[in-house]
Amino acid sequence: MLPVIQIGHVALPTKPLILFAALYAGLWLAGREADRRGLDGERLWNAGFLGLGGGLVAGRIVYVLLHWSAYRSDPLAILSPKPGTIVPSAALAAGALVALGYLWRARSLNADAADAIALGLPLALILIDFGNLLNGDAFGVPSDVPWAIPLWGERRHPVQVYELLAIGIVLIVLWRRRQVARPGDLAWGSLLGYGLVRLIFEPFRAQSWVLTGGYHGVQILGLIAVLFALWALTRPRQPDTAV
Repeated sequence: MLPVIQIGHVALPTKPLILFAALYAGLWLAGREADRRGLDGERLWNAGFLGLGGGLVAGRIVYVLLHWSAYRSDPLAILSPKPGTIVPSAALAAGALVALGYLWRARSLNADAADAIALGLPLALILIDFGNLLNGDAFGVPSDVPWAIPLWGERRHPVQVYELLAIGIVLIVLWRRRQVARPGDLAWGSLLGYGLVRLIFEPFRAQSWVLTGGYHGVQILGLIAVLFALWALTRPRQPDTAV
């Protein structure tokens, strides 16, 4: 693991650095594709950074509400920029809503914009998985396979590597199809690919959302995403129809 990068007397945590690099790389590729399609790539950059800001604020607010007993006696601690004091799921949901809301108000939410985002998103996810590997986050279940990695006192499935490589394949397929696919198909293809990744590899995660009966919640969501994306990709529609 490499949770920090030591530069002289300064220790930089790798997690926020990787997350920022993932956002930047994803927006760079999405903006490049948007420009190729004759769109305003700058709007995707604006949407991304507005989403980042909105997501951080929302994730922090939800964290404070969930841990209000720890902040009641010292309300000023709410403003402390302490790492790890946000709820990632809330931050992600709020950030996506802010970004989509901006694109909608800017009249830039269409099939071509969705396709551009669909290229940038896998690249961002690849870097996030790499960051998880460095930090020991999203780790796998214990295993004795020859390629298991030592982590948290046990040898485990390198699920971060599995997902990184699988999403890399998704990105390659989308990249090769970007000039011939119908408008909107890259977006649905990205959803299909990520749904398959979650469907296949979620059981290898040690900290997985398990429902009554032993079913993995994220795996079920992945299956729904796969079925919905397949329906969208195979339904008849005009070439210029929006997503």
